[in-house]
Order: sequence, then C-alpha cells, then structure tokens
Amino acid sequence: MNTVILFSEPENETLFPLLRLFCRFGATVVSPTRVQQGAEALAVIYQPSYEKLTIPQGIALFINKQELSISPALPRNLIGVCASSNRWALERLMQGKNEVLTYGMGSCDTLTCSSLSDETAVLSLRRQILPLHGAPVEPGEFPIRLNRSYAPECILAAGAAFLLAGKMPEAF
Repeated sequence: MNTVILFSEPENETLFPLLRLFCRFGATVVSPTRVQQGAEALAVIYQPSYEKLTIPQGIALFINKQELSISPALPRNLIGVCASSNRWALERLMQGKNEVLTYGMGSCDTLTCSSLSDETAVLSLRRQILPLHGAPVEPGEFPIRLNRSYAPECILAAGAAFLLAGKMPEAF
C-alpha cells in the first residue's frame, strides 16, 4: 500500500478538491473525523500525528500556506512533495534529509505544468524520480484530460503524488 501523508490547514482551498481527486481514483482517506475506504492501494492520511505512524515508506505532501505545528523533522522513509515556494516545508524536509520533489512553475522545479487549458493539462517531469515501487520514471510529459476545473496547484500536487505512487491517471 502506498501512503500519502497530507499536511495542510483545514481552510486551505486546495485541500478538499485534492482529497476528492484522490477519492475518485479509489484512495482510502483517513482524517480525524472519518475513514473513507477505497479500492486502490493508496491511502491518504490527512492531519496526521505522524510521530505515531509506522509505515515502511510513503509520501509527505505539503500543501500548507502557513506554518503548521509539527515536530521539526520527518522520518527519512518519506519522500517530500511541496511547492518550491513553500520554504517552511522545504526546511522541514532538509532537516530530515528527505528526498524532495518540488512542483511549481519555476525553472528549478521537478514537476511543472507546461500546458494548461480547460480540458487538458500537460505535466512536465524535469528530472528522473524514483517512485515508491518499481522502475525509475524518466523526464517527460504527461498529458491529463481534465473532467472538471482544478487549480494548478491541485493538479501539480496530485500529479506528483500519483507519479511517486507509480499510478499516473490519464484523466483527473
């Protein structure tokens, strides 16, 4: 089972569209108030007390806009994913010596959106990444049909998590 640990404030405008997107693809979502059981081998844990989690590996996905009250460093078995503009998350990931995949529109980002319209998004992977399981994913373009409107940050965050989980869908 691939595990995504999602760090965000409850009022973040990206949070619920991102959780709905993961659920559309069968993810099990665990939150402080409920568990929504899915069919796929992907678990999304929202608002975790990660010091108590014992998972062999996973993805730490930061979509926070402000500082969160978590301990300083993450376990090294988590691959960090965040916007390159999220300095707070990058500092936590560097303290823990975690691998990091950044997303955004900058030239140094690992994952960018090279094209975006109402119907499609093309995600561009700029360097090779090692997913949680399987062969390395080489740089390239990943076209995605959009079945509804999503903010670019939501598309990039979901795309990064799906690439690392080894399951990039053809449509969102």
